[in-house]
Amino acid sequence: MKVDFSGDEIEIYDFDELEACRIARKLERDGVYYYSRMKEEVLQPKIREVVEMLIADERRHLKLFETKVEELCHERDVVDEDETLADIIDSGVMDIMKDSARVSDILCNPQEALRLGISAEKRSIAFYGEILQATRDKAGKAAIEELIKEEEDHLSKLTGLLRK
Repeated sequence: MKVDFSGDEIEIYDFDELEACRIARKLERDGVYYYSRMKEEVLQPKIREVVEMLIADERRHLKLFETKVEELCHERDVVDEDETLADIIDSGVMDIMKDSARVSDILCNPQEALRLGISAEKRSIAFYGEILQATRDKAGKAAIEELIKEEEDHLSKLTGLLRK
């Protein structure tokens, strides 16, 4: 499977459900990490309240994809590899987490922290939209549609905080 995260759109070639779930798992894991760091740094009560909700949702999404990866690995009789496409992909959003000084700078500025969260949510929505188009399983489609709605809600909440 190939994923092109360049530009504003995301394109998936040679769709593979297992690899897509691994990438989604990484996106959610990165989200938990980022919002957890954000919660530690941001002191404004309204932002902290929303961030706590985001952490809970991202953890639930992460569990969903961890379970799906386990199921698919079991079905295919494969081991969940240490390094996969999900681990080496450059999403252009959460890769900033590799630079701890940059993260500290962003998190010290609530507006910048919100902007990065908004960017991450937009990328997640775009990625899940591509997965939705490639998924044939009816239950899988319904789960992804629900996930997209939740990510859109996250985007709306973050955008609302940015405007205040």
